[in-house]
Amino acid sequence: MGNQLARTVGRYEILEELGRGGMATVYLARQTDLNRLVALKELSAFRQADPAFTQRFLRESRLAGSLSHPNIVTVHDYFEDDGVPYIAMEYVERGSLRPYIGHMSLTQVAGVLEGILSALEAAERREIVHRDLKPENVMVTSDGRVKLTDFGIAKATGSAQTGSFLTATGTTVGTPNYMAPEQAMGQEVGPWTDLYSVGVMAFEFFVGRVPFRDTEEPMAVLMRQVSDPIPAARSLNPEIDQSVSDWIERMLVKDPDERTGSADEAWDEFEEIVISMVGPRWRRSARLLEPSDRPPDTPAGPATPPPTQAARTPLMPTRRMRDSNPALAETVMPEAATRRLEPDDGPERPRRRMSTAMKAGVLVVALLFALAAGLSGRGADSGRSNGGEVIAPTSTVTSPDLALRVPHGWSRLKRPPDLGLPLSHGTAVAPQGRNGPVVVFGVARGRRASNSALLPAAFLGATGQSTGAAPRRSAVRLPEQNLEAWRYPGLRPIGNARQLTVFTVPTSGGVATVACALPPAAAAGFAAQCDAIAGTLQLRRGRAYPIGPSDAYASSLNGTVGELQQTTKSGEETLLGSQTLAGQAAAAQTIASAYEGAATQLAALDLSPADREANARLVKALRAAGRVYRRAASAATAGDPDAYRAASAAVPGAKQEVNSALAGVRAAGYQPANQGSAPSEAAPRTPNSSEPKSDAGVGDSRSDDPSDDEEEN
Repeated sequence: MGNQLARTVGRYEILEELGRGGMATVYLARQTDLNRLVALKELSAFRQADPAFTQRFLRESRLAGSLSHPNIVTVHDYFEDDGVPYIAMEYVERGSLRPYIGHMSLTQVAGVLEGILSALEAAERREIVHRDLKPENVMVTSDGRVKLTDFGIAKATGSAQTGSFLTATGTTVGTPNYMAPEQAMGQEVGPWTDLYSVGVMAFEFFVGRVPFRDTEEPMAVLMRQVSDPIPAARSLNPEIDQSVSDWIERMLVKDPDERTGSADEAWDEFEEIVISMVGPRWRRSARLLEPSDRPPDTPAGPATPPPTQAARTPLMPTRRMRDSNPALAETVMPEAATRRLEPDDGPERPRRRMSTAMKAGVLVVALLFALAAGLSGRGADSGRSNGGEVIAPTSTVTSPDLALRVPHGWSRLKRPPDLGLPLSHGTAVAPQGRNGPVVVFGVARGRRASNSALLPAAFLGATGQSTGAAPRRSAVRLPEQNLEAWRYPGLRPIGNARQLTVFTVPTSGGVATVACALPPAAAAGFAAQCDAIAGTLQLRRGRAYPIGPSDAYASSLNGTVGELQQTTKSGEETLLGSQTLAGQAAAAQTIASAYEGAATQLAALDLSPADREANARLVKALRAAGRVYRRAASAATAGDPDAYRAASAAVPGAKQEVNSALAGVRAAGYQPANQGSAPSEAAPRTPNSSEPKSDAGVGDSRSDDPSDDEEEN
């Protein structure tokens, strides 16, 4: 082929054809003056006569050429030879990602997604939307990394707008199987549009196919992208971890306003999932192997976790509410059980130097606090606790969501240690590196910690707790912003060599979390220092909720569920007494509307993360019950007694799901007054528990476990 194609255009010698499409042909060429290989893209002869395609071709070179990033194919040159336009680009040896799909491990998928999302973040900064993301436009480099290419239909907005090319209103361009709904409808596109395409690719990586593979007609695929729900990845491949499936689902939300907001946020969330599943060194096995380098037994199918995952607890297993749990009574916040973490000012202490003996590690506790004092300059001593000196936190460390103060001389770690806590924008600080005390803070977003414990389900499991219970804890106030928090002392997750003290604060953006981690031998001596640091926590985004059962939520439950109970009781009496299908249809419609209305009211509530999971399950059960009665009503209206009987047979199961969901509400701290086949009222177990005393001191704290203070002292 090389001899047949050998010709020179401009300063490029064409060697062979690499690929051909409807718009262009790509050749392997040598740039003669620099003696380097390039990919030379030639606008097809069929398109050269169309000024719009020529303009789009030029625009591609300008847009791609404006992006300089390790994960974007570099554009070297644009020129015309004998009236034919060409783009000279970086030559990426191993071609597109397509042949690798079905042969990637979890860590390799993570490496691919990291490269794609990093490139999209760079494009977003330049206000460029790719609009045609798919495996064919992701190239694999010789060292197993990926780069984006083909910005032929990319859209520049704002200050990045180049040329005069604009897609006509209502015109759809892109690849249907990977196209976002708003792009399919010719509506406004943005970075969120590319994230939908990434979600489709991730779905394909893990499931083994695109969502609508069974539909062949492109227009039909576009219509399904707009209107048809995409099933959860885990429902098609049970081997997928729930947290991965949830991440994909957030990327594939139809409404752009509800979709994951940015490439940076998407990667931050996915990286935390991978770290929790396979550890912080996942990049060691992230590069894509040449086909010849793959082990002979590499599976040809969806992405599967590497063997190391089997020994780990999944990040977010499916949560199953329990009807009863004897430990629940211990998880409710006691009245006035608040502890104010606010150290008193004390006299200054002279600066001390760290001795050689301390460096040798003779006594761990002495080493930790002598080092902290030596690094802190002239620190303020707020008293002693458990034999350890408390250094006043004075240096502020920030993340996009939170701020925290630490003693002077502490430094931010490049990467937080793996504590089993999946925190967005997790930030770690320490006085002497990873082997000493470390304080990690960040936000657990979404469903990760949406339970009454405000701790991730997998983390609870690693501590030996079920998702319906919580380890022993105390209610405290963090004085910097007067935040209510749960304080969990002495946590020892399985597989973690450190002992943790964890503070959790429910907020509108998720669960703000501070974790102090260090070797068990030094934990008691560090407790007061940990409290002093956690007490400085500040929210930079969102608002905080009280901890414990909420009177406002209880009131909403009582009103909504009580009204539903009355309506359904009356409707069922009418339904049972009706002798005609028309009468039964009307009664079933009334009951269906009651269930659906209750679901709508509860779904609209602004809730603390502690109540969101239980409320979401109740909303889902109510909607399902509404659908069952709606089907019965439709069958009765159609005069189909067989269909009516079939729908009626599903009613007991739907009611049981509602009752099971109400049991989950009870597990979250609300006690149903009575429970039967009809919905029942709920009330908070501790009516005033969301109003802790603001003047409670450290000595006044009360715990879920009477041995709490004894152990720490």
